[in-house]
Amino acid sequence: MPAVECEFDPVIRKDHVYLINKAARGAAEKIAGKHELPATITVKISARDQPMGTYINYSDWKIVIDYNSMPVQKALIERRALEGLLAHEIMHMAQKIDGTEQKIIEVFTKSFRRRGIGRDRFELMKAMGMVTKDIFVNDALIKEGFSGELFKHYLILVHSRVKDNVLPFTELTQERFDDFFIALIGLFPAYVPFFRAGEAERGEIIKSSIDMHFSDIPHELSACAHEMEGALLRASLEEKGIEAFIESALNCYSQLLSS
Repeated sequence: MPAVECEFDPVIRKDHVYLINKAARGAAEKIAGKHELPATITVKISARDQPMGTYINYSDWKIVIDYNSMPVQKALIERRALEGLLAHEIMHMAQKIDGTEQKIIEVFTKSFRRRGIGRDRFELMKAMGMVTKDIFVNDALIKEGFSGELFKHYLILVHSRVKDNVLPFTELTQERFDDFFIALIGLFPAYVPFFRAGEAERGEIIKSSIDMHFSDIPHELSACAHEMEGALLRASLEEKGIEAFIESALNCYSQLLSS
């Protein structure tokens, strides 16, 4: 069981520090039973705006929590969502240590190079890699019994992301197309792992919440999203499984960009 330490800005409420620390310890204890983790995990609770939201600094195994963000504030009320948020970040640490994340990165890098896709599409490659890593992290968490916590976490997170980041399709310029496409695929980890685990009811609830905000997209984009979902439902950690999603996503991207 790793040691869990908390760092926090002076303005953070002490009861919130206690809740976050307790949730992190609980998640780490469950995950450490079957996965190698760092000897010490630090949770830094920051009251300064974090452009990346909640993220991990791997150089010192530190989870940085964006205290003022809506997902974190709501998770402090819905305790299971808080544990789901922290379990997701801690499982990323476990998959960094066991080599899973590096394997995904290598497949993506090789695939993009083979297709001659340059650095001008770096953000797209990065987003697709994060989607794949998040899905395999959530797969592992559901197997470890975190399904309820993840479900609560993503119900909150999806509402925040869709509300803040997604423009109506009819208002998109060519320059903003990448942002829209990345926002769309970035929501796959919220529900695809539930379908992969046979928990269709939870997957449908979250997907329905997302679909309400994408009601104005054309049929072509909806069909592409469905195709990418199918590739992710079948994807394995083997190179061919990840390649199938890359192929599907890039085909959809090219088709939509030229339409």
